[in-house]
Amino acid sequence: MIRTLSRYPWAIVAVVVALVHAGALRGDFHYDDDHGVVRNLSIRDLSMIPSYFVDPGAFSADLERAMYRPVLLTTYAVNRFLFGDEPWSFLLVNLLIHAANAALVTVLARPWVSTYEGGVAGLLFGLHPVATEPVNYVSARSDSLVAFCLLLTLYMAAHSERVRATVRGETLRLLPGAAAALLTKATAIAIAPLLVLMEWARGPVRSVRQSLLANAMVVGVSCLYLLVIWANGFLPRSLASQATAWSERWLTLGKAFAHYLRTLVIPIDLSPEPAFLLATNVSVTTAGCLALVVSLGAVAFGLLRHNIRAPWIFGLWVCFTLLPVSLAPLNVLVNDRRLYLPLAAVAIGTALAISLVRRPYWRRGLAACGLTLLAIMTVQRSAVWASDISLWSDAVSTAPMMPRAQLYLGDAHLAAAAGSPHAHLSAAAQAYENVHALAPRQRMLSAQAANGLALIESARGNALQARSMLNKLVAQEPTYTDAWVNLGNAWYAAALDGEGQAALTSAMAAYDRALDLHPGRYEAHLNRGAVLQLTGRLDEAEGSYRTAMELAPEAPQVMMFLAGLSMLRARLSSDVTLRVGHLRSARAFFVGAADRGHAVARGGVRAVDDSLAAWGVE
Repeated sequence: MIRTLSRYPWAIVAVVVALVHAGALRGDFHYDDDHGVVRNLSIRDLSMIPSYFVDPGAFSADLERAMYRPVLLTTYAVNRFLFGDEPWSFLLVNLLIHAANAALVTVLARPWVSTYEGGVAGLLFGLHPVATEPVNYVSARSDSLVAFCLLLTLYMAAHSERVRATVRGETLRLLPGAAAALLTKATAIAIAPLLVLMEWARGPVRSVRQSLLANAMVVGVSCLYLLVIWANGFLPRSLASQATAWSERWLTLGKAFAHYLRTLVIPIDLSPEPAFLLATNVSVTTAGCLALVVSLGAVAFGLLRHNIRAPWIFGLWVCFTLLPVSLAPLNVLVNDRRLYLPLAAVAIGTALAISLVRRPYWRRGLAACGLTLLAIMTVQRSAVWASDISLWSDAVSTAPMMPRAQLYLGDAHLAAAAGSPHAHLSAAAQAYENVHALAPRQRMLSAQAANGLALIESARGNALQARSMLNKLVAQEPTYTDAWVNLGNAWYAAALDGEGQAALTSAMAAYDRALDLHPGRYEAHLNRGAVLQLTGRLDEAEGSYRTAMELAPEAPQVMMFLAGLSMLRARLSSDVTLRVGHLRSARAFFVGAADRGHAVARGGVRAVDDSLAAWGVE
């Protein structure tokens, strides 16, 4: 048995990693999961899969968040088809991908270290707390899935026949993995440099020219990918969204290196919003970070002169995989999960360093202590991802100066306010006020905080104050869809409170403006239908409700509105047959709402059954 296990260390690594991360299955959807998974209609039908490869808009329910990641979306669609749309099912797949990656790191380490140290490398990768985000956060599957495709491609390259294999035959073996990686996330553009690096790591088997020829088809696929994302508009839109000067980006990049190095060595204070500010000028901090980069490069160069390649191999691996995401025009310049693929190189390099310890007991004791500590930290970090409130409370405690963390904490408390209104509303208000106090460079963060404060005033019963805040907000940010939807809701509530036709007209105007900006907002269609129903335009109201149902087929509130419309039509109908038909429709909608978890839908079913019984209908 022991001999069998020693022959398959990758399997042991995968099982241990899966067990340590098993707590992730108790987690939930978080921030970007809302538009990318929960509200994304394109992943609800397998027949939509071909559209992923031509339409970046399929990536999200919000058109402005379009990205070209067709393989990732395919995994979402198949995931949902096989296991349903509960968070645990998506997190389970994330966990399995991560365990597979740890197994691949184990086998990739074998050219440099023994079987034992290979297992240590796999466990270092699998148990490092940096990996908790790609496991616990569904949308971070993009990082683990692209890593899987890249590591598998590197494994196939490392185990090909080095000399006797034809260039064409060897490259064809690598193309599927390289193409899948590129179609998962743009960071896979590093695949060609990594393959050339692996050629160099093998030793002088091929010349530089032969290495380039051997990977020419992979380079060609990478160029074709760039042409595709340029043609479908994804790359031009991304470049146009560049909001930071290049001088600031390069200074920040040097500063980020020190942050990433500290995170890898001392993985504490992890956060989806790290305590990291943009470097706008040359300071002592940025100068020190740049000096560190230069010093490490000088040391590696000195080692290379003595034919010690390992530091260069693993250092270049880290650089090749970090550079694309560091230079991309992203709102978040530093993100801990970007270390996921570089972590593979660091894990193998660390295992190689451990193997240099001469005494076996010291070597194994050092590895056991380090891995145990990492496992404990990973279990603790996974617990933080259990809910939005715990996640963003931890993020704020780690980095109170980051406005996005404050904003998301406010959103989490606002969403939880139904259970304990006073405590959560107060906490949400404090978080939103903190956003304003931090004066973020991104105006939309302040706008979102103002929107949240208006919702809090509405929840507290201060309708006039909420409306005033929302009117001011849409004047300042006329393209902010959420503010227009909430302004429409405020006017609709005013109409229900007796403010009359003027309030309904204002509500309709706000909803129409929201739909001009974002036709896919089901809440706007739903509440616009409610306004139409109040004004007696029942057929138009049903049309709006049906559109909302197409956009959000799982939302129980849509079913309740349709049920209410059917009940109204039943009351207005003088024809018995039509009345019974409307009541049956109402019952079907109430049942649908109950199946989707609406609290009072069962009462609606009973009310319809009583009405049908009064008419002598079963």
